[in-house]
This record gives sequence, structure tokens and C-alpha cells, in this order.
Amino acid sequence: MDSKASIRTRLLAQRDSLPTEQVARESKQICDNLKAFLSLDKPRSILLYAPIRNEVDPFYLLAWLRENHITVCLPSIQSDSIVPLVYDPNEPLIRGSFGINEPSHRLIHPTPCEIIVVPCIAVDKSHYRLGYGKGFYDRYLNSNSISIGLAYSFQVLESFPHEPHDQPLSSIVTHNEVLQ
Repeated sequence: MDSKASIRTRLLAQRDSLPTEQVARESKQICDNLKAFLSLDKPRSILLYAPIRNEVDPFYLLAWLRENHITVCLPSIQSDSIVPLVYDPNEPLIRGSFGINEPSHRLIHPTPCEIIVVPCIAVDKSHYRLGYGKGFYDRYLNSNSISIGLAYSFQVLESFPHEPHDQPLSSIVTHNEVLQ
């Protein structure tokens, strides 16, 4: 079995090489699948992420989330932890930790978000995700929230090594399926 580091390197290179049009097309399809999934039991709040390096773009959900009065948050890394900041699309984003955009106004969401949408470098059939290796999402995920990984189909692997601190996701959404 390949190591996490080799899987991360290989899949990041593949994701980084995706054409802009494919990223947009598949991100829209993935967000349409996520909307259908969320429509079954609409949450009051959701933590998205600001995409980097050709990650699936969850911002295609924003109009639907606003129409359904769902509070949107984005993560900010503070003291080695994720802090959910309320996101207002009318306010500018600023560069935060690791060059990732986050809300400029710093309003912390008072309770854990019901849905946590997570970027992935890889996911496996047991719903474990591979990220950049810092463990921020593993520490943030909790049993009170539903965690959903957004991934391109090529990022879904049969399996890869897991560590005791790795947290499985509740669901995985790709452009052609929802794995629950």
C-alpha cells in the first residue's frame, strides 16, 4: 500500500493539472449533488472552505444556501485550531493561514456548524480523508456535526493508511455519486 505522502504527492499533481473548465464543470456538478443531499434535511449552518489549488469549489452553493437562509461559515486557523467565522459574500475575504482566504470581519459562529464541508486530496471507501497533513479537520470534526468531503472521482481510492487520530467523514460527494 502506498504511503500517505506518496498518495498526497501523486493526487495533488493530478489535481493541480486539471484545466480550469473541468474544475468549474465538476465543482458545479458536485455542488448540485450536495444541494440534493442537503435538501433532504436542511441545516441551519454550514462550514464551507475557500478553495485552493484546484480543490472542488463549494462557492457554487452560496446562492442556494442564501435562498434557504442557511448560515455560511469559513474556517480560520487560530492557535492550531479551526475557528468557524461567519461568511458574508458582500464582505471581502483576506489571506489567512497557509494563504487560504477567510472572512475579514472575524465574527465567530457561536455554535458548531451542523454540516462541515471538507476539502480532500484523497478519500477512501471507508470515508477517511487525506488532507495536507496538519490535522486541522481531524481535530475539528465532532460527533455532533455531519462531515461531507467534496472530491473528484479520481480522488476516491479503495483504501490508504489511517492513523488513530484520523476521523472518518459522514459522506463523500463526487460529480457522479454520494457515498454514505
